[in-house]
Amino acid sequence: MKFILTLIVIYLALRLIARIVFPILLKMFAQNMSEQMNNRQNNNQSNNTRKNEGETLIQKNTTPPTSNFDNQGDYVDFEEIK
Repeated sequence: MKFILTLIVIYLALRLIARIVFPILLKMFAQNMSEQMNNRQNNNQSNNTRKNEGETLIQKNTTPPTSNFDNQGDYVDFEEIK
């Protein structure tokens, strides 16, 4: 009986702690992610050069695209049977 009562008290204590601690941790996590996103956005805006209205910027990829057809499997030629 004493063991069951101890388990119930521990369970209720953990629930109470979880109700207090988890929202605080969640709020801290959300604020941290928000700050990181704002920092990234500010860095991207400061890195972009200011363009005149109507100016077009074309960036070309200097590395040719590589494709590996060897790993795509076997080609199976089939005939339709009627």
